[in-house]
Amino acid sequence: MVRTGLTALIIAAAICCSPLFAQDPPVQEPADLKVELRSATGSNRFQLGEVIPLEVLISSSTPNRYLEPCKMFWESCFGYPRCRFVTDWAFDVVPATGWTDIGWHGCGMMSGPTYDVESADLTTDPKKYSYTLTNRFQFDAPGKYTVRLSMTVGLDDETNQFRNSPDSEVKHNSVSKTAELVLKIIPAGDEWKRVVIEQGVAAWTAPPEPYTNPPSPEHLKREQERQQEEEALCNLGTPEAALALVGLLSRGIDVTRCLRINSNKEVAQAEMRRLLVEPNVGVRPMFFAAYAKLLSPGPQKPGEIAAVPPKVVNEVRDTLFASLSKKTPEAMIPCLETVLVNPMMGYWVVQGSSYDLRSPYSTEIIATAAANFDRLSDETQAALLDTDWDYVRSPLMLPVVRRKAEAGDGHALLRWLELEPGAATAFMRQEVVRPVPRFSSLYLRLPDKSLPAQEQQIAANFVGLSIPFDIPNFRIRAATLLYRYTTRATLPTVLPFIDKHLAEWSCNIQIPVLAYLLKVSPADARPRVEQVLQHVSPGYCPRGQFFPSLGFMEAGPVLDTLAAGQIEDGTPLAADAAEYLGRFGSAAMKPVVWEQLSRWHKKYVESGAELRIKSPIHSQNDWLLYSLDSRLLEAYARAQGWTLSPEDVLSLSKLIGDKKTEELACAFRCGSAVSVGPKPADYTIYGRVTDRVYPPENRIEYLISTEPFQYSVNQYQCASLKTLKQKLLQFPASRAHDRRRPWRSRGSSRQQRPVFSH
Repeated sequence: MVRTGLTALIIAAAICCSPLFAQDPPVQEPADLKVELRSATGSNRFQLGEVIPLEVLISSSTPNRYLEPCKMFWESCFGYPRCRFVTDWAFDVVPATGWTDIGWHGCGMMSGPTYDVESADLTTDPKKYSYTLTNRFQFDAPGKYTVRLSMTVGLDDETNQFRNSPDSEVKHNSVSKTAELVLKIIPAGDEWKRVVIEQGVAAWTAPPEPYTNPPSPEHLKREQERQQEEEALCNLGTPEAALALVGLLSRGIDVTRCLRINSNKEVAQAEMRRLLVEPNVGVRPMFFAAYAKLLSPGPQKPGEIAAVPPKVVNEVRDTLFASLSKKTPEAMIPCLETVLVNPMMGYWVVQGSSYDLRSPYSTEIIATAAANFDRLSDETQAALLDTDWDYVRSPLMLPVVRRKAEAGDGHALLRWLELEPGAATAFMRQEVVRPVPRFSSLYLRLPDKSLPAQEQQIAANFVGLSIPFDIPNFRIRAATLLYRYTTRATLPTVLPFIDKHLAEWSCNIQIPVLAYLLKVSPADARPRVEQVLQHVSPGYCPRGQFFPSLGFMEAGPVLDTLAAGQIEDGTPLAADAAEYLGRFGSAAMKPVVWEQLSRWHKKYVESGAELRIKSPIHSQNDWLLYSLDSRLLEAYARAQGWTLSPEDVLSLSKLIGDKKTEELACAFRCGSAVSVGPKPADYTIYGRVTDRVYPPENRIEYLISTEPFQYSVNQYQCASLKTLKQKLLQFPASRAHDRRRPWRSRGSSRQQRPVFSH
């Protein structure tokens, strides 16, 4: 009786509440649009671990109605293809068990150019798109699986045009379409799995095929077969495949993705643990990183990048280092390089860990590195003396850095100066007058402001340097020494030589020479800077900047007025000049920058460029106006030479609007005041390690900061402790300045840290 009554109650509730739980009827799919999902092999039967290639055929019986899918199955983190309609697509597999989602989960970061993708309409002739299902789904058990593709197709109408911007409120017309395919996954045969592994290892280790331009059909066929064999091994997913992949990784072949999707983690870990200490195996950074990641906890959510705990890195590194004494000579050096370089670098180091703070290696590791330094690769030697010096800074390295410095290595000279200042300084005093300089002023860091006893010799070296003009490095070094250590007394010696060759010198020589003139004789410098300016265009080397490069070395009234003139005339260098005034202009230039910002922003808005710049139809002139307006705003609001008062910010808001003015503060803390008022206020100062220019070949020595730290307070960026003090002295005095809270830390190049607030 109770069961009968309860059943009746459930039925009654279901009838009464049926409208509440009713679902919307499925959307009717268009009959004139055909989407077919099929296997590319012609068979729906696949062995467990076999690669499953699919094909999608899309056609329309109505002409000029549907757009061809744009970048169908495109999975990349580089570039921004611009389509008339962005095709959405997704695969689902039923049942929900027996498989694992191993594939694409989006981008952590995007980069690359934006480009238009040519548009066309679907016709009765099907368009074919290929997709490898096993790049996304790994089948773990035999059985029948239904694969369902869902996608949207855009209509060829006014809502889907290139002129509609991505953030447009126009609703893009489209239709939805689905297609299904039933796959039968069967157990794999032992012989088939053996052949897959054998052919896969051979494919991964095969030397590259001889290339012809254009490639021959035979070459293309062999490349396709090789890729298929590599993919087959990658997808196999058996314990034997895991062992084969670990073996390939130990030979320096990047199969990390294949190991990541192989479910036999314990098998892979055991083999990697064995090979880590195997005497004949030279463990490379790739192997080390893969092993450390394999030992670490996996991601908690799909698509999440899991960090490697420092404890795991320490354990793997210590194990590898302990095995060095048993390694063969051929294997020992690669293992030592891996210990020295790899653990402290890479995305898998936990931010804020001891590695992030660049803690030094143990005494034993540093001693081993010093004893074997000359056997390390050139790249590893350079890194240890440059970006990775913090790891090996020790008196144990003194013989190494002294020997390398005496042979002409600049970074070794700086390390020698740290470890043995007296001897290194004496060596520098000899080098500064060397007829053919081996070091620039970046490395010859003498404590003197000038060298009265040596400056005539430095000037004579610059003038008398007997090297071809197409080999500029020696003359660049000589020019930096001329700028750094000589005074006006050398002007009669070098000025005739400069006038004779200034126009023909490369920009890399012109910059330090002009900086020398600006330093010792601004009056003589001005006409010569103007001479060079006549031939300068945007993209001027060494870093694509003219005024900021000169200002970095020797800013002053001459450059201030010349830069203001470029902005006034609206020359191609106007934006370059605006950046200079923001970074290096004096306080006297504040009203000049405000006047030019008001003038050019008005022109930018009234000409319609502000609206056009957001659309694909903007012109080059629109872009130039946008660039100048942006640089002037940046210069005015974030200048090193002045601050903004509340009255300045009120005027700025009237010019550019309240919203854009508020956005200026979001660079440091949204909702903060951009102005610096007379009333007490709280400010936070941040310090960070000065970033090194990387890669090293992109470095311009005389444009590299020698300051170890940079600072910021509100929107103001300060390149050194000296410029930070100058900035703070621009703030109105108040009692708030007495409330200082010290904060000390070694800092990190990967994050900012508060120094103190007041």
